[in-house]
Amino acid sequence: MIPLEEAALESAQKLCGLEFSPMFLDFLKRTNNAIPPKRNFYIGQENYTFKNVLNFNMEGKCTFAFFMQKLKAHLEAQEIFFGSDGYGGLFILDTASDQVLFLDTDTGVKKPLLSFDLLLKKLES
Repeated sequence: MIPLEEAALESAQKLCGLEFSPMFLDFLKRTNNAIPPKRNFYIGQENYTFKNVLNFNMEGKCTFAFFMQKLKAHLEAQEIFFGSDGYGGLFILDTASDQVLFLDTDTGVKKPLLSFDLLLKKLES
């Protein structure tokens, strides 16, 4: 984990023109660029790997800014990238609904997964 700089939160929100929810901000403060204790989870019959939370610090290697700029065409206005599966897939948060989506960057297919609070339960329990 890389400690999240307070200024980074403001810069990240400004970069995407969105305000993050208190639950998401708390998550970032605890897990910026971290690997969760539990990395694999199932939704129905499908297995997902959550390799790491993106680095939201704007200095140095900011993977959040990199993916937001490089793959912005895959996002709706209220969506942001926040995690990686380590195999080219990215986890997206819909900031308007707190729903988590998954983008397969090989195929360009984006699909809804579950609510953000349920994802936290799967990763932290």
